[in-house]
Amino acid sequence: MQLFNLYGMDKNDLTVEFSGRLTTLGQLRERIQDLRPVADQEDDHWLVLSNSGRAQMYFRGCRSGIVYYIYELHVLSEPLFHEWKRLTRLLEVQMLDITCFPHDTEHAALYQRLGFEAVTKRVEITVSPKYGFTSDPSVVPLETLSLEQTQDVCYLMRPTLKDAGTREMLGELANGFVSAFVGLHGQKPFSLMLYKEFPKSIITEQFCCQTFDPIAYSVEFLKHYHAILHLAGQKGKKVNMGVAIEHEFPSIEGLEYRVITHHYTLA
Repeated sequence: MQLFNLYGMDKNDLTVEFSGRLTTLGQLRERIQDLRPVADQEDDHWLVLSNSGRAQMYFRGCRSGIVYYIYELHVLSEPLFHEWKRLTRLLEVQMLDITCFPHDTEHAALYQRLGFEAVTKRVEITVSPKYGFTSDPSVVPLETLSLEQTQDVCYLMRPTLKDAGTREMLGELANGFVSAFVGLHGQKPFSLMLYKEFPKSIITEQFCCQTFDPIAYSVEFLKHYHAILHLAGQKGKKVNMGVAIEHEFPSIEGLEYRVITHHYTLA
């Protein structure tokens, strides 16, 4: 298997096989550009070739921590590509995440044939004035904590610090690019939810809690969930939250749910 960054290499004269014919890498790139006139400068564009030079797959995405997020994927030849573990190593990540719209049954079937399964989904939540829940007073913004409490939050995150994505997120938190709610038991930090705030939306990120009891964990998560919804209602923003693919939100007056994307990982 060979992996080429379409916009980061100069091997235009390299001979490749595409649709049963020989062409050059430069010409193949032009064909892809014709289909996608404006290249997204924030994403990587990759071409996968077999060892014999046959074009197998094109995909577009970006890396965040240990995860590589694939936003677009096209199979260019049969048999289907299967060297996913090797591709994961070449991309220097531990996990692949393929984004798919919930109504896109054609690509969903393709990803399943490639060996992926739907694991999570992103849901957009609209909060109307009819929503009556308020934020639990034990859940507070990170910036209201004392220095000692902030140190306890860092201790709370220690079990996940081995995750490069978590370290990256903490760096963004320190620089003010990410915000957080902290759940207190007494005056002691017990749980944490990270989120990013944009002009029209609030995107939830990582949640961690100092308990392995599933009921206590759920209760704590629900407190943060209400805090996020309360914040969104105050600011007139939508909430973007990731949940397990099988999770169904309860019907609550004042809340509207819309599934935005499904996310596939290797089965």
